[in-house]
Formats: sequence, C-alpha cells, structure tokens
Amino acid sequence: MPLRWQEVTSRWKAGRVNELDAQKDGHFAVETPRIRKAQLAFGLSAWVLLGLAAVSQASLGERTSWAPPAQVATPTQKPWRSARLPRSLRPVNYELELWPWLFREGSSGLFLFHGRSTVTFRCLEATNLVVIYSKMLNYTEPVRVKSGADRSEVPVARVWQETANDYLVLLLRTPLRKGRVYTLQAAYCGELTDELVGLYRVEYTEAGVTK
Repeated sequence: MPLRWQEVTSRWKAGRVNELDAQKDGHFAVETPRIRKAQLAFGLSAWVLLGLAAVSQASLGERTSWAPPAQVATPTQKPWRSARLPRSLRPVNYELELWPWLFREGSSGLFLFHGRSTVTFRCLEATNLVVIYSKMLNYTEPVRVKSGADRSEVPVARVWQETANDYLVLLLRTPLRKGRVYTLQAAYCGELTDELVGLYRVEYTEAGVTK
C-alpha cells in the first residue's frame, strides 16, 4: 500500500524512509544506508535505464544489500561493476510521474519530490538479473517486475544498491524469457536540489524577492 506523503516526509527526517517489512509475495523494499541528496539519472534527465546479464552461480561479492538471503543462483560476471549497462534488456516505453514540492519541508529545510515510474522493456536474453540506474533515491515501495502478457508478477529474491556505479540491482527468483515484454514499477522520493543534474530547482531574485 503506498505511503502517504506525510509518512514519507516523516520517515525521511528520521532517516528511515525505506524501512519497510519484506512482503509475503517475495518482494522487498530497498533501504538506503543514509539520507543523501537525491538526483534522477536517466538518459535525457530521466529516471532509469535497464540492463541485465546471463545467469550462473557465484557469490555476489562486495555489495550493499538490504534484503534477506535467498536461495537463488547469482551471476559470475558481476555486471553491476561495469560502468556500462548490460544490453540484454531493451527499453520500449517510459512512464514517469513526478510531484515536486516547491516549499521547504518542516524542520529538515529540504525541498523534496515524490515520484513513480513504469518502464516497459523487451528481454533479448534469458536472465534473472535486472540492473537500472538509480542515484540517491529512497524507494517508498517494493520495486516490482511484471509480465507484459498477463500482468503476473515476477518474484524478486533480492534487491541491493551498487553506489560505485549508481545502480539498483534486482535478482529475480525466475528468469525473464527471451522475446517477452515486461514492466518495472518503482515509487521513490528524494531531495529537489539546486544542482544542474537530473530533476533540479532554480531560484532567482526579482525586486528583492527570491522566487
């Protein structure tokens, strides 16, 4: 169930926006280690690009993870360590909703935004790994992957964040099938900064008034 904005901002100030319980259906929310400036990364100032890699067994190695361990085979090639996304998923369509709040939030003094994204993509190679760009976002709901054909959900075994390359990584319990179309859904919040990156705000002074 989506969080109300008051709950999101309350958790943001407390530094626990993503402390959501694991869902019974196998989906998990992602928890960031600390509250930082939030920026959107996505091609032409959008949110997400997709990628994935072939699957085989190995240790995930060094990572930042917030989901319980799962008995699922993991990749040996570790594509999240590359500066380039894998090419096994091809984005088809992006739907992006953003709610910027153009006032400072309570005692934190931050300008915040709330967002929701749905990305439709085609699977070019069978895999159970999804890698997306995600920079300094706090996820307020579990990230979900659904089949485009019947809208059935693909269970997520583990979600973790690779901060070195600004990736969010999803390990699925069942592989995506070559040629099939899927969607990825995410809800998040972050800080609306004055840095010229991603979604940002601009202030100026006119007649002695800051706008």
